[in-house]
Amino acid sequence: MPRMFTASLLATLALCALLDANPTSAQKGERWPKPDARIDCGPLAIDVYLSRTAHLFHLVDQISEWDNACHGQYRANMELTAEDEALLARHSEMRQTKRWGQGLEQTFYTPLELDAAIAAGLKADRIDRDQAEVLRAVLPHFAARADALLEEKRELMLRAFTSIDEERFTEVAKQLARFTGVKKLTVPAFPIASPAPGGGGMDGGRLRWEIFDERLSFSVLLHELTHGFFQQRNDLLEAVVERTPGLNMTLMGECFAYAVAPGMYPDGDGDPLAHNVAQDRCGNDRWQGQTGYGMQRMFGLAVRPMLVEAFEEGTTLEEFLPHVRTAFLAVNEVMMARELRAPRLHIAGPARDVVRERLLPSKYSMWMNRFNHASEEGYAQARDAAQPGDLLVVLIAGDDEDDAVPSAHLDLLPVALADVRKRIRARKTIAEEHMAGSLRVVLLAAPTTAALEKLVASTPLLDV
Repeated sequence: MPRMFTASLLATLALCALLDANPTSAQKGERWPKPDARIDCGPLAIDVYLSRTAHLFHLVDQISEWDNACHGQYRANMELTAEDEALLARHSEMRQTKRWGQGLEQTFYTPLELDAAIAAGLKADRIDRDQAEVLRAVLPHFAARADALLEEKRELMLRAFTSIDEERFTEVAKQLARFTGVKKLTVPAFPIASPAPGGGGMDGGRLRWEIFDERLSFSVLLHELTHGFFQQRNDLLEAVVERTPGLNMTLMGECFAYAVAPGMYPDGDGDPLAHNVAQDRCGNDRWQGQTGYGMQRMFGLAVRPMLVEAFEEGTTLEEFLPHVRTAFLAVNEVMMARELRAPRLHIAGPARDVVRERLLPSKYSMWMNRFNHASEEGYAQARDAAQPGDLLVVLIAGDDEDDAVPSAHLDLLPVALADVRKRIRARKTIAEEHMAGSLRVVLLAAPTTAALEKLVASTPLLDV
């Protein structure tokens, strides 16, 4: 297995010339200034930007909890008022129409000031005017708290990228470049202040690295940079995903990222990837369907020994992908047999009794969970223990006041909640379904409860 990162940190770059995180004059237009620093690692270049706008958006995006992949340390270390929560709910609802990498990351992980970033996002058609209105209302509200955290961690952030072992990163970058066929990769990177140990992310071609203290996780940074190389070859990855039942692009990307870091290149001694998989297997809460972290890490662990061999033998990504597909099919088969039990039925919203009556008797007769939309616990129970065969029926009626699906679970809906409300106001009914990991989700909506009950009774989506 390749060597670990060296213990000594190379401070080869001087970042004392970094721009002020709160510049006095706004950047104009879409053109970015030069990076505050550039780190060259052979085929990989990291352009570093210390950005107030990126930090503010990151903090708000995480505390809104619009997706279960949001990092919880920001919200856990902040007292929120009713006004805060109302604004965060607006952000979360808007975010359902602009998910990871669909325009917001490209707009706000930027060295531009906030107003200039929004203007550039509108000009580039990455956000629309309704989304810009929400963002202009929400982001400045949290600016003072974001600025305080930024100033508290400023010196740590200034030093973070100076500590990279460039020789080691260059070695790994050369391996990834040769394997993927990517000759040159330039990644805009944004250090982000964190109130507790965090992680990172790579969406929309933007890398963010959460900095808490001097104990920097270079494995996290390498994990995200690995995504950057493989995202350049999405054409190859998508071709495999399309012909492999159960596999998706999230799992495909994460298996390589976990296999590389911390799998092949951990921060220190030991084997944290294998350790984490062992811990995952002890707790059902970590197995959140096929896109959950447990499945991602197990898939990465399965791929790791083959990837080590591929790096050593000069195998290309195109030659390697059939082995990844085989590994996934094997891991998925094991996961499917992890726990045998009767399929579970979860019903949220009005007309729950009509769904129950229609599906009795059926394969769902052994276990049902009925709850109101306001029940955070009900939705969490549906998704956290989901296994193939489980069904969640979400019911929304225009004359029922309880249609507020918890923001943390809006991603379960096959249609964005804002669009559901719009179509109901237009006197339309909705019958849509999709898969959320292992959980099948059926959304039924109508202008009135009476119309919803008729829809429940007639829709073929509830045929079992």
